[in-house]
Amino acid sequence: MKVSVIIPSWNRAALLERAVKSVQRQVLGGAVGAVQLIVVDDGSEDDTQERIKQMRAEDKQLEYIRIPHTGMPGAVRNAGLAYAAGDVIAFLDSDDVWLAGKLEQQTERLGAAGFPHLVHCREHWYRKSGDKLQTISQKSQQHQREGEVFASALHKCMIGPSTVLLPREGIQQLQADLGGKLFREDIPVAEDYELWLHWTARWPVTYVDVPLVEKWAGHGDQLSEQWGVIEYFRLRCLLDFADMPVELPRIAGLPSLPPNETRAARNLLPEKQELMRRMLQKKLSVFAQGAAKRNNPEAAIWAEGQASRL
Repeated sequence: MKVSVIIPSWNRAALLERAVKSVQRQVLGGAVGAVQLIVVDDGSEDDTQERIKQMRAEDKQLEYIRIPHTGMPGAVRNAGLAYAAGDVIAFLDSDDVWLAGKLEQQTERLGAAGFPHLVHCREHWYRKSGDKLQTISQKSQQHQREGEVFASALHKCMIGPSTVLLPREGIQQLQADLGGKLFREDIPVAEDYELWLHWTARWPVTYVDVPLVEKWAGHGDQLSEQWGVIEYFRLRCLLDFADMPVELPRIAGLPSLPPNETRAARNLLPEKQELMRRMLQKKLSVFAQGAAKRNNPEAAIWAEGQASRL
């Protein structure tokens, strides 16, 4: 088994080396060349290229791809995927860290689960507040993590990109149905939420209930924190997933998000169609309430009208 690991990065030279080394420390059955490591640079303007040059002097197998800046994490991950040679694909955000044994434990579960199961794991969250490092408790996260998790995936992004192993066969099936792209490339956040909708609508998932990834929040350049609100992006994704390619109302401070008809779900089972319909009604209702509070009656009326169609 060969695992291709894709690390997307933009202006994170100071964090990137830590992420790379956490992959290089992984052991996978003792096989030489069992892990392919690809760093995809989204047109960084810091000293990422110089840092990579230094890292490649120590590890000539480290692959480096630089693309013009997109600001779209999905496009950066897709660019790395085009170079991936593994039959299993993993992703690691450049501000995250893999802990010892991650690949070994997950590949064991991948083989036991059978095709085309996604395998993910628990995360350990930290937040830097000034000079202090705080652990963020995950005890309140009570969503379904293993088996048929589509209902939980509709609600929020319940699978961390840095935690997953994806069988190539499953990736290829989704690419064939989604215009050739695994990740959506036209939204700056929630592209992972959208992918897990498609994956969990088709297949159950496997979960390793051990924290094998460290997540570091609060360092300021995370896109989810940049926009401050994520439900607007999730709503765009869910509308397109439900084959409702309608225009979103304009919201001050947020980007325009045109519909994308290539991302509609196909052949959903009736029970999953019903789960999707209920969640879309709920998110539209929350959107309408928020718009009303922000003195945007046009957006509130729009959301109420869309909910009435369901």
